[in-house]
Amino acid sequence: MCGESSEQRRGSATITATPRRGMDHARTAPDVTRRTRRVLARAARHLALTALLLASTAPACTTWTGSVGAVLGKDNATGRLFVREAPASMGAAKAGIAVGDEVVAIEGKPVAKMSPPEVHEALSGKVGTKVKVTVLREGTTLELVIERGPLAGT
Repeated sequence: MCGESSEQRRGSATITATPRRGMDHARTAPDVTRRTRRVLARAARHLALTALLLASTAPACTTWTGSVGAVLGKDNATGRLFVREAPASMGAAKAGIAVGDEVVAIEGKPVAKMSPPEVHEALSGKVGTKVKVTVLREGTTLELVIERGPLAGT
């Protein structure tokens, strides 16, 4: 009887056996192994189908979105856009952008009238493509071409 204790006398010792709850004692180890294999095979088929689906819907690596690799800050009152950071390993610094530069135009379009999302959109694009940026540095206007690189963490 399941859950009940059974006792047997053997010599002077008493042996007590209590079945564990939820255990099907009729199932043998080979049965458990076969069932486990079936479950694992079903899971593997499911994972393979999921991976195939993801691979078929994922964009090709050549369509990764990148950017110029600079942190910019916009003065909302005047519309002026300044470079706050330009990590040395990113495209902006490699093209000659420096902290403190004022970005005047992107692809010839003045940034003063652009919203922050418009600036982001203008600087973002396919990795490896280039964007022309006009900056003002200590009274001198510079035209720089920046190659877009992968976004950090991609």
